[in-house]
Amino acid sequence: MASRTNNKENPRRLLMLQAISGAFAGVAAAIVTNPLEILRIRVQVHRTSYYETLRRLYVHEGVAVFTKGLPPRMISNGLYSCLSMMAYETVKRASVLPEFKLSMSSMPSRFQRVKQWLLFNRQWHIIDANQQDAFDTAKKIAYHLSVVVINTRHVAMHAFDWNHISFHFDRRYPRSKNDLVAHQIHEYDPCRVFWLITSGALKEHVYRSNLPRRTCLERLHLFPDATIPDFLKKNIGNQLEQVQTVHKKSTDYTEEERAKFPRMFKLSEDHILDWQEPLETPAWERYVIPEKDKKPRVVVKAKGGDKEAARKGKK
Repeated sequence: MASRTNNKENPRRLLMLQAISGAFAGVAAAIVTNPLEILRIRVQVHRTSYYETLRRLYVHEGVAVFTKGLPPRMISNGLYSCLSMMAYETVKRASVLPEFKLSMSSMPSRFQRVKQWLLFNRQWHIIDANQQDAFDTAKKIAYHLSVVVINTRHVAMHAFDWNHISFHFDRRYPRSKNDLVAHQIHEYDPCRVFWLITSGALKEHVYRSNLPRRTCLERLHLFPDATIPDFLKKNIGNQLEQVQTVHKKSTDYTEEERAKFPRMFKLSEDHILDWQEPLETPAWERYVIPEKDKKPRVVVKAKGGDKEAARKGKK
């Protein structure tokens, strides 16, 4: 048991034993197959049958003829089997068995370093597209696919590009060509516009061919809101920074933040902030045409409800 354990713990000793075993196997194979090799050569030279060839060999040369050329063949087969076994075991340990990978004390090769970089490079990213420029965001994520993009419903465009940028669609049927404006597509599918822009960014900045672009677009996962399936959350390992800062709304500030903000002037006590306390709808008056036997009256309406006040007067 001790020798087996030492062999497993010492890879070099195990490799040497396997090489010696391969050499002995090659020598044994040469001893067994050498008579058949002699018979094959004599049959080809004499052009006789197997029986006639064996009879001639036994009568004229004896049994010793089957040992001719055996030592060189034993050496050749032994070296071949030894080197083959050593090469096979070395390749297997370096590329297949993980326990031999861990036991290797040499520095990693260039190929192994590149494999490690690819392992850490191919990770899933997530980015929030809320109030982000669609073209700048698509250009950024084109280099990082696989990417999960959330809140594509609230993606932004510069100025009036929602009404000016159009996308061409051609289904290769009669009267199937059409140019649709960006906002029309976005109202129908909140993820489609961002997908089209990302496809264009891949073609312009990363891949010119269509085949790698289709593979990369399969790694793009778009969601109109912040809801993500659980099986995608498990794969996310990094969060990309947004291309532009999202500023807070005036309604998002707390009372403490408003109190800490320096004031340039002080408001009067009767000042009304309409975004905090909206003004009520001002009352308005209208005259109601009276019937023949009734006097004219004035109806006063306000936000709280209808109030009627009958006033006496003359036309």
